[in-house]
Formats: sequence, structure tokens, C-alpha cells
Amino acid sequence: MFRVSFLCATLVALSIAPLALADTDYPAAGDPATIAAWLAERTNIKPSAVVTVTSGFVVAMVGKTMPLTPEEPVRVTLREEVIAPAFIDAVGGRSSLMSMEIQCEERRLRMDERHIYSGPNLSGESEVSEPSTEWLRIPEDTVMDDVARAVCDPGYAWPLQAFAPAAAAVAMAAQTVPDPAPEAPAAQTAPMAPVAAPVLEPAPQPAATPAPVIAEAPAPERQAETPETSAQYAIQIGAYRNAARAEAAWKALSTERPVLTQGHDFDVRPIKVKGKDLLRGLVLNFKSPEEGAAFCTALAGTEYGCILRTIRD
Repeated sequence: MFRVSFLCATLVALSIAPLALADTDYPAAGDPATIAAWLAERTNIKPSAVVTVTSGFVVAMVGKTMPLTPEEPVRVTLREEVIAPAFIDAVGGRSSLMSMEIQCEERRLRMDERHIYSGPNLSGESEVSEPSTEWLRIPEDTVMDDVARAVCDPGYAWPLQAFAPAAAAVAMAAQTVPDPAPEAPAAQTAPMAPVAAPVLEPAPQPAATPAPVIAEAPAPERQAETPETSAQYAIQIGAYRNAARAEAAWKALSTERPVLTQGHDFDVRPIKVKGKDLLRGLVLNFKSPEEGAAFCTALAGTEYGCILRTIRD
């Protein structure tokens, strides 16, 4: 089992360090071009969305919701991927999907839900850390400082953006290279003689085993009655002053991206932000955080926000 706490303190306190080489399950080298190609080929992170690269992990922004007023925080969704095995314990897993709020003027952040995975690219065993109510000040020259500058500064230099086209080409080439066709085995007629000796008398024995015990039938029924989890997942695309604006945003998104939104319902749920009554616009029917992350990736660069929410029965 891996730890689910501690990342917020780690990301805030950890300064950028020189890149280091990793083993075979990670990027083959620590240069930006190699890391960008590895991300494009092995993960669902777009290199152009990477906010910062450290010696042990990369952080990418996959969703951003702008506030209604300058005083309110910006809500962002981040993807994290470990690129050096020594950092698994410090980060708590191999990959994560997390949401947070950032106050640009006051330079503070507050963590929302964080889904941590034991495997790369949001795979393997997962755990969820609960949202925090504490606002933390963001120190300069840290990972979270990079995130805040990417969120708040329009002129921020995204570290892997220049390598994104080449990385996408490498990933495309890796997907389209066909596997070598297996050589046709030489025709072997000699073994046909032993095949002529299949003993056909035992054939009645399988039929004479009416031992498929029907008493085992109730076992699957009991398994089906136990749900794997009561959690459901949704993606928040924005916070709205009224239901009409929320429905208009959903209608526009459904019209622009009919394939992406197919099979998803939409709902609004009330929230209070600094004493103001708003409505959270939620896209429903995600079976797992991985599905939500893919949805966020598809929305990257659009006007819509993308924050993963857990809805429990």
C-alpha cells in the first residue's frame, strides 16, 4: 500500500533539481526531448500541457476553470507522472490526478481531491486523499510556484511545448509500425500418425459427469449483490450563477463535441463560494478517474474547466 498524504507538502517544498537518468521503466534519458517522447508514447499526458519537469516527476495541467470574479480562485486539474523510481515513496505512487484552487494575487493554494495510483498513467491500485480546508502559501522557486505561474501568468514558458510535435510524431510512428509477420511453420505430416490413436472410448466419461454441481450457482449471485464501490465520478466544467447559464454551457459543449459528450448526463449542484450561491456544472457517468482524466485531456485548451469530483451514494 502506498501513502496518499504528503504530496501537497512535497510539491510545495520541493525545488526544481537537475534532471537525472532513469531505468528501463522510465524515460531512457533526462533531456526534455526524451521525456516528451516518453510521455506521448506511454501516457495520456500531452507534452505541451506539462507545467514543470523535475528530476523525479512531471506535472501537467489538464483542466482550468477561470473564476467569475478576480477575487475568486482559479480551479485547476493536474496530472503527475513519476519519471525516476527514487521518487515513488516521496510522491506516494507512480501517477496521480488532482484538483486544487489557486489564488493568483495572494499566491496561495488549497488542495482538492487527489487520486493516487500505484502504476504509471493512472493504472494499478488507487487511493483518494480528502480535500483540504487549509490555504497554503506558495514559496518561490518550487514546483507549485511553477504551477501558479502557469495558471496566472499568460507569458509562462511551458517547458516541453517546443518538443511536443516531434514527440507526437514518435508516438504515432510507434503505434503504426506493424509487428513482423510470423514465419509459416513447416508442414509436419509425421505427427498425424499418433493423432490417429486418440482414444475415443473415454469420450462418454465427460458426458457421464453430471457433476456441474448446481449448488454453486448461488455463489455468483451473492458476488453480484456486493457492489465494488459506492463512488461515482463527475467532471466539473464550470461554476455558474444560475441553471440557465450552466445548461447553456453544457448545450454548447455537446454541440461542439458530440462524440466526447455522448453517453454523459449533466447536472447542477449548489455550492457556496465566499458567501455567494453558485451552481456547479457536472458532467456525469464516469466509471473511473481514468475516464475523467481522458475527458479532461480532450478538453485541454478549450474554454471549459475540468475538475474531477467524487460523488458518493
